Amino acid sequence: MWFNKEKGLNQKTMKFLVIGYGSIGQRHANNIKNLLKEGDSLAVCRQPREEEIKGIKTYFDLKDALRDKFDVAIIATPTNTHLPIAMQCAKAGLNLLIEKPLSHNDSKLKDLLKLAQKKTVMIGCNMRFEPG
Repeated sequence: MWFNKEKGLNQKTMKFLVIGYGSIGQRHANNIKNLLKEGDSLAVCRQPREEEIKGIKTYFDLKDALRDKFDVAIIATPTNTHLPIAMQCAKAGLNLLIEKPLSHNDSKLKDLLKLAQKKTVMIGCNMRFEPG
């Protein structure tokens, strides 16, 4: 059973979207894949020039992925893309885990937090003692 701020503690299944499939994105995808329960799903959104990932639904366009109504987006892309991607995901109603650092542009952070008021927004500290 998964926790979800809007749906409470009784959400039986979750749909996860990992955005970015570099070393950190792969780590997130593998960890989630190992935790999936019956009915849960995992997909990855990555650069168009890259290959599909065997055994995982792969998107090459974020707009296409967001049409499929995921519950959680994990953003593991280069830092300069975190905020624009997070804004798109928040507009689509997803809970967010964004790898550190959240952004280099603090002025836009308030916009993200306002958009995602009723959702969970977390900063990933996967390798917290490494420089951001």
